[in-house]
Amino acid sequence: ISQDNNVIMILAESLDWVAIDEYFTPHLYKLVYEDGLQFANYHSENKTNMSEGFSLMGTYSRDMMLATHDDDKLANIYGQFSLANMLKEVDPDIQTNYLHGMRGDYYKRSTTFDNLGFDNLYFADDQEEAIKQYEQANGIEYDWTSANFYDFVRDSSFIGYNIKNIIPDTGRFISAYATLSTHGTYQARGSNEKNYQFLTSDANKTQLQAVLQDLRDQG
Repeated sequence: ISQDNNVIMILAESLDWVAIDEYFTPHLYKLVYEDGLQFANYHSENKTNMSEGFSLMGTYSRDMMLATHDDDKLANIYGQFSLANMLKEVDPDIQTNYLHGMRGDYYKRSTTFDNLGFDNLYFADDQEEAIKQYEQANGIEYDWTSANFYDFVRDSSFIGYNIKNIIPDTGRFISAYATLSTHGTYQARGSNEKNYQFLTSDANKTQLQAVLQDLRDQG
């Protein structure tokens, strides 16, 4: 199905199926329920780095961290069977990109993902000033001070600034991006339930349907 296509892989942190809504996320809804394929029979230990390891290498990591660069033998094993390196065997000229809106040293991603065969690594701590300038230029008001945990740059801003890195115009590519803004504080889940109930109430249904139709008309 995907032969000869480029690959964009998005690992959505803490995303729940209920967040994929026909009204609020119409493009994602269309991708999942109309145009896409679903693989429902999967198993995960439900840990951030384990999920990344599973998606990039098709196997579980040996512990919660993928920091295998301290062990050359394990690093070589991880790298050999990673998705990025296996695609390079098919096409040596393919460009491989990994992006994450946190610090590069968090979970030692800046070195670990180099072992996994990614040519280019993009992290928010390397781009802080540039992303802030991007936000200002686009009228985005968002107060974040550093690429530390729970002080996240918005995924929309990180993607907006890095869109040319995610979708390069230099030929074949694979780009892997792990979202961050949805991580949040787990104890705070449900705090927006009253807002969701209001927005999906019968009183607003007609307006929501009109918004959805406008989006469809715009393609």
